[in-house]
Amino acid sequence: MPNDFWVFGYGSILWKVDFPFAERSTAHIKGWSRRFYQGSVDHRGIPGSPGRVVTLIDSPKEICWGIAYRLSNDGIEDTLAALDYRERGGYDRLEIDLHLETGESVNGITYFASGDNPNYLGHAETSDIAQQIFGASGPSGDNTEYVFRLEQTLGEIGSPDDHVTDIANQLRQLKN
Repeated sequence: MPNDFWVFGYGSILWKVDFPFAERSTAHIKGWSRRFYQGSVDHRGIPGSPGRVVTLIDSPKEICWGIAYRLSNDGIEDTLAALDYRERGGYDRLEIDLHLETGESVNGITYFASGDNPNYLGHAETSDIAQQIFGASGPSGDNTEYVFRLEQTLGEIGSPDDHVTDIANQLRQLKN
């Protein structure tokens, strides 16, 4: 394994960092957008009533902000095995160029749910996505919590995401 192995988080890995790392940096990837197109039947929903979580979609003119984690050299294989298990609901590893806040570019991985996995839900109207999220809950908690934590964390790193904010605003309306 290389000495500098980076993992890019753009969803729950932003706030639920349950793996050891040596360094973290705000970062972005080019040519991708974050969307609530992936169904979750193992974390934020259940079989028959999936929640919705984010994945990446090919968007050539866009960038997606998140956090990059440089893994510790000790136990990289164990960390990746644990991440592979965590992301087992339709995500695969994707090698990608990460652009750190320092201006440095590094090679890393992220997890990406393609449209051909069995839990992929795809595009829907913002109101329909919010309605599905509003009623979903699973072993990792309410799906609404996921959206609000994602919105909060993106705000904390200074990189709000319009799609996430639109879904969060729809959820606030549903709560009232």
